[in-house]
Amino acid sequence: MLHLLDDFFVVDSPNDGGERTSAMISLIFNRLKIPLSVHKTVGPAQEIEYLGIILDSNRMEARLPQEKVLRIMEMIKSLLNRRKCKKRELLVILGHMSFASRVVIPGRTFVHYLFNLTTYVRSLESHITINRQAQLELIMWYRHLSEWNGTFFFLDPNIFSNTDLAFSTDASTTVGCGAVFGT
Repeated sequence: MLHLLDDFFVVDSPNDGGERTSAMISLIFNRLKIPLSVHKTVGPAQEIEYLGIILDSNRMEARLPQEKVLRIMEMIKSLLNRRKCKKRELLVILGHMSFASRVVIPGRTFVHYLFNLTTYVRSLESHITINRQAQLELIMWYRHLSEWNGTFFFLDPNIFSNTDLAFSTDASTTVGCGAVFGT
């Protein structure tokens, strides 16, 4: 059981009967006089939205709902079409990106420069120039949102040890480099 403020999330084995667990929790809450909102009570289910993230036990992944992905993409697109924005606007988008980076794994890599831009001005109403580097980070986010939405609960079961991996690199004195993975 996971509890955050007034939200509860319970995970149970499919063999143990989710309906039974759900009924037991309802009974306990009723006896303790803890009110349950019927329209917010969900489950048992194999896919559920909890705290703004979809948890899917069939695919064993956590991902953003499609409407959140589209909303963030629209915010990014709107910013890409402008030369300047207010610090407040950029911070709002960065808040959405930071939340999304929980399940858009490469996303966290592409917010550092944008956060740095917000430190150059004090007032939330001050304007920030969306320069080329900021545009590139926004473009990477736009791509990652549509291509990398979702992270697996568990890593690949075929985990390798460092003795199984062979990675070699070589550099040129002029132009170029090379790398080999494996044998």
